[in-house]
Formats: sequence, C-alpha cells, structure tokens
Amino acid sequence: MKRGLALPELNPTLGPFGRRVKFYGALAIVAIFIWLVARPRPYWVAISTAYATLLCITVAPLFANDYFRLKGDGGFTDKARINMTEPLSCLTAALVWRAVLDTSTDDISKAIFLGLLVGLPYALFLWVIVRRASFLIAAGIGMALGPAILLHLNALTLPAHGYVERGVVSSTYTSTKPWRHVVVASIEGSKVELVVPADSLSSYKVGRRICTEVRAGMFGIRQRSIQAC
Repeated sequence: MKRGLALPELNPTLGPFGRRVKFYGALAIVAIFIWLVARPRPYWVAISTAYATLLCITVAPLFANDYFRLKGDGGFTDKARINMTEPLSCLTAALVWRAVLDTSTDDISKAIFLGLLVGLPYALFLWVIVRRASFLIAAGIGMALGPAILLHLNALTLPAHGYVERGVVSSTYTSTKPWRHVVVASIEGSKVELVVPADSLSSYKVGRRICTEVRAGMFGIRQRSIQAC
C-alpha cells in the first residue's frame, strides 16, 4: 500500500516517534522564530510561547533521553538521536534579540552580570540531564539566555509609573546589529541611549529638550522611555 502523507525519512535509525518529533518540532521552532523576529504580537504571548517551548525542549530528555542529545558530532548512536543544539540556539538568539531591541536600560552592566548568574543554573541543569551533553554548548546557551530572561522578567514587573528626568538630545544614529534607531541624550551629566520608532527618529533634532520616564523592575534594573514634557 502507498502511504498518503508519509513523513520524509529524516533518519531511518531514529524510529517513527523520533522522526515525527524532529519534523514537526523543526516546523514549530521556525514558526516561533519568525514570529519573534518579524512581528511579536501580542508581545508577551510571543515571548511566553518561546520560553515555554524552550522549557519543553529542556525537560524532554527527562522523559525520553534516548531520543535527544546536545552535541554536533558523534557516532552511529548519536546520529539516531535528535540534536537539541539547533532549536535551543535558535530560540535563545531570538529572545536575546528581542530583549536587546525592546529594552532601553541604564544598567546594562548590572543586567549582564545578574543575567549570567541566572543562566548558570540553567546551563548546569541542561548539561546534567542531557545524556552525553556538551558542557561548552550548554554553557553557551545558558550564558546567552540568562540576560534575556532577566531583562524580560524585569520588563514584565515594571511599575505603572516612575519618575521623570529631563535632558537634551546630543545625537541620533541607526544601528544594524541589532537593527534599532537610537536617540543619545545628555541627562544629568550622563549620556543615555534611548530606542525610538524609525518614523520618529528624524524629529529628535540635536539640542531638543526631552523628558524621560525611569522605572525599575523586580531586579532593580532601570528602564527608560521618552515621554511628552
């Protein structure tokens, strides 16, 4: 008999269940990645979906470790398993992109330091539960994901109102890595960078006075946004 909707033979040694997980899982990861990078709306639904998917991938080896691995190369046995490195790296990159693009913080050093502390337990957990895992891969994913988790949790817990600081526009520029439009302002003797929409960048002329609202989330990391004076 001919099979009507047969899945491609991704790996004949993986087994029917593993092939389906790999095929449909890859489609889901690509869809979530495009959603995050292109247009994450509703924003927190997209972010939550990405983190929930990361969690599912991370704990999957607890239930079916024979199907998963965390290293690029290996012998015949490894080739019969699903490589977790690509989906974890893909989602982590998208979440880091969104964290950097969507938050304007004065405490970037603090965010990175605390983020690395957040990412370390995740890296160790990933390394321990995945059989024959690569420590360098687990550490790399954890160290990148930690700051993104921290910045998103901090943004999620921002109070409704903060305090206002006034400043003067010093310059503007467009960054391509990541792609964002930035207003550089002098506020209380310090240079502060603020991300603004592309269509409004031209309105921030050098010397223009602006007002910014400063709010701090659960980790004490301050985020700043431009407000009407």
